[in-house]
Amino acid sequence: MNELISIIIPVYNVEKYICKCIDSIINQSYKNIQIILVDDGSTDKSGYICDRYSKMDTRIQVIHEKNKGQSSARNIGLQISEGNYICFIDADDYVHKDYLIYLLNLILKDNSDMSICNTLDYYKNGKIIGENSDKNMILSPDQALEMMLYQNSFDTGPCAKLYKKDLFDNITFPENQIYEDFEIIYKIIDKCKIISYGKKAMYYYFHHKNSIMTNSFSDKKLHLIEISKEILNFVSNKYPQIKNAAVRRYVYSNHHLLNLMCNSKNYSKSLKNQFIKNIKTNAGVVLFDKKSSKKDKIAIICLYLGFPFYRFCFKLMKKFNNTNI
Repeated sequence: MNELISIIIPVYNVEKYICKCIDSIINQSYKNIQIILVDDGSTDKSGYICDRYSKMDTRIQVIHEKNKGQSSARNIGLQISEGNYICFIDADDYVHKDYLIYLLNLILKDNSDMSICNTLDYYKNGKIIGENSDKNMILSPDQALEMMLYQNSFDTGPCAKLYKKDLFDNITFPENQIYEDFEIIYKIIDKCKIISYGKKAMYYYFHHKNSIMTNSFSDKKLHLIEISKEILNFVSNKYPQIKNAAVRRYVYSNHHLLNLMCNSKNYSKSLKNQFIKNIKTNAGVVLFDKKSSKKDKIAIICLYLGFPFYRFCFKLMKKFNNTNI
C-alpha cells in the first residue's frame, strides 16, 4: 500500500490552532502524504508558522495567496495536488494518528470511491462529544445522500472524508459563497458507485465562537435556501425514493436561518415570514416521516404556536446546550 494522499488545509488567522492541526498530520501512521497548506492572506502568524513547518518536513508545500476565502484555497490545493486521493482538513481541527490509514483501508477493502468517518466535537473547556463505533457500512449514492440529508450520521462538510481524486473532475468549490461545501458534496456522492462509511470517530472538529454556523443572520446566508431547493429538485428527479429526506433538509435550512434571526436584533420581517411559510408548506412531510427526528418535529410544532414562542424555546435550548458543554 503506497498510494499518495494529498491533504489540503486552508489557513486563515489560526495561529492558536494550526500547530496542533499540522502536528496531527505529520505524525500520521500513514506516511506517503502531500501536505498542502494554503495561506489565504492571514494577517496573524499563521503564514510564518506554515513556512516554519515546511522547512521541517519536505512533504509540506505552502502556498501564500491574497485573501479569497476558503473555497478558493481548496481549489488551489486541488490544482496542485499530486495524489490519487484527496483529503480536506480545517486548520483549527485535528485528526487521530490513524485517520488516513483508516479511511484508505475502507476504500481499498470495499473498492469504494470515497470513505467517511465519524467526527468528535471538542470545545475550549476540553469537553469532547460524539459517537464512536467499530461498525462499517457500504452505501450506494442514494443511501449516502439520504443519511446526509437526515443529518443523523455524517454531515455535508468536505472534512472527515477521503476521495478518489477523479471525483473532482469538472467540480470545484464555488467561491464567494457561504455553505459552499453543501453545494458540491451531493454532486460528489452522486458520482460514486460505492461509499464506505466507518463509524469510528477519527476527526476532531473544534467549536468556537467565530464559526459561520453560530453567528447571527445575514443576507449572504440566504444562499442556503437556494442550495437546499437545488438539492430537493435534484433528488426529486433522480432519487425520488428519498425525496422525504431532501424535503426534511430543506425545512431544516429554513429553520436554521430562522434560528439565526433569533440571535439578531435587526432582520427582515418579510424574510422571516417567508421562512415560516416554507416550513409550514412542507411541515406535513416532516411530521409524518418516521425517519425525521423528534427535534425536527418539535421545532415545527413550536413554530405553529407562534414565532415569539419559537424564539423563546430556541433561546432556552441554546442556553441549556451551552450549560452542558
